[in-house]
Amino acid sequence: MKNHNKILIVSGLDATGGAGIIADIQVATNLGVHSCAIVSTQTVQDTNKVHKIITVDDKLFSKQLETLNQDINITHLKIGMIGSIKIIQIIDKFIQNKTDKNLKIICDPVLFSGGNNKLIQSPAIIKAYLKYIVPHTYLLTPNQQELQQLTGENNEKNAIKKLQNIGCKNILITGGDEPNTKIISNKLYTEDKIKIWQNKKLTGKFHGTGCTLATAITCFLKKNNELIDSTQKALNYTQTTIKNAYQIAKSPSQFIPDRLQKNCR
Repeated sequence: MKNHNKILIVSGLDATGGAGIIADIQVATNLGVHSCAIVSTQTVQDTNKVHKIITVDDKLFSKQLETLNQDINITHLKIGMIGSIKIIQIIDKFIQNKTDKNLKIICDPVLFSGGNNKLIQSPAIIKAYLKYIVPHTYLLTPNQQELQQLTGENNEKNAIKKLQNIGCKNILITGGDEPNTKIISNKLYTEDKIKIWQNKKLTGKFHGTGCTLATAITCFLKKNNELIDSTQKALNYTQTTIKNAYQIAKSPSQFIPDRLQKNCR
């Protein structure tokens, strides 16, 4: 029997299925990658707004991570929303104790929701994220708001330099949240170059595009693609899911990317 491609996902549970760990699993499944998954936060939300965030029990989270790690060799980890400093420290301990130091970590720093709600209010959590998570991260995928929130910098290049000095050498600034623009720019900063992709902005408000993109990149990296190729393929995949997006609510709501489209692979 073949050894199937697998990744570990740590993220929040969005009960609508529009974002978070459900979205991540849909992406990985469509791209032929098995998902191991641990929920870091529960949410009370609808298709337009996050009403409440509840962090899972840290002892349960720690035991889940420890048990998985003893049984499965995790080489690629995708991190989404993290709701507490304790959970951040548990993830850091897991990373530090990994005997395989080639663990690739892709972080989507979920600080704002698709409805532009600020999800992480605590400066202490952001400080812990920068101290314990970012230095281990292979790729960080913030949007412009999250980049500014993480670094306190309004100047993009200064913000990138700050993150790279902390230890994360690759940062993909995701577009799509800027108002009054017809073109979306996604910019990948590495240690020695900048790669820019541009796409026409599609009409509508979409939920979970950041999750979709970051998880798709993780899957393509797991399939031994280089970072630029993985990002290109993931952007193409994400654009297709957005073109086929749908709504599930009774009233007008954000669109959910169709991550299970067969032509997305």
